[in-house]
Amino acid sequence: MFWLFVTVLWAAMLLSPFILLYLFLPAGRECPKCSSETIAVRSPVLSLVKRFACLRWCLTCGWEGVTRRTMLRRPLPRFEVVPDDTDESEDAPWKSN
Repeated sequence: MFWLFVTVLWAAMLLSPFILLYLFLPAGRECPKCSSETIAVRSPVLSLVKRFACLRWCLTCGWEGVTRRTMLRRPLPRFEVVPDDTDESEDAPWKSN
């Protein structure tokens, strides 16, 4: 039982730097320098890990680097409050004239 614990601890110590490196990579399509949109660059080196990481290049500032792939979520729709111009709201008890 002791050797199983030592083996698991040893494996965790070997894998933790790679996990932390992955978590510290910038995520998404935005440039970490100027926050503008970046484009994907095809790289034969990263073809093995293209499911997890991607090489990106910023057209605005020229930044190039590896980013994490994330699930892109569409932004929520923005709702507008349209004022009601009817005269019925004038009789409301909470409005003071």
